[in-house]
Amino acid sequence: MRLLSQVTDLIAFRNLTQLAALRTSQVQSISSIARDAGMNSMTTTRYLNLLETSFLISRMPPFMRNRSSRLVKSPKLFFTDSGLAAHLASVASLESDEDDRMRGPLFETFMRQNLAAILGAHVPDARLCYWNEQGRQEVDFVVENGRSNYAIQVKAASQWS
Repeated sequence: MRLLSQVTDLIAFRNLTQLAALRTSQVQSISSIARDAGMNSMTTTRYLNLLETSFLISRMPPFMRNRSSRLVKSPKLFFTDSGLAAHLASVASLESDEDDRMRGPLFETFMRQNLAAILGAHVPDARLCYWNEQGRQEVDFVVENGRSNYAIQVKAASQWS
């Protein structure tokens, strides 16, 4: 309740929630979200923390050998429920001729939602991360389980190369 009382402007909070839904499965940029929401970075950070505390969003850290670097580099922001993210982003259909802009991010959100559930039930010590090499190469999901790592790339397209 204490955290909820910090929301002073419900309309701005709702707008930020919708902006976060539109950015699901993207690397988090507090300054970009704050600018688009018309808020300062501190308020934006506090509201995103509230969304994470209430399990509406989660942040996935980057996969890096240096564990302290993982804490410094930007995480990917995900809605924990792909259906809620689609609703907040006003996406009614993911057919290829509809809103293609959100098709990939919502599919990746759906996959993260299911991977997190499967890992939580069957391999609770595994960590889910992403890997990105300066915008040139990326892997959507890296499952880290002890000394074993598994890379998973997902695509929403009907054809890919």
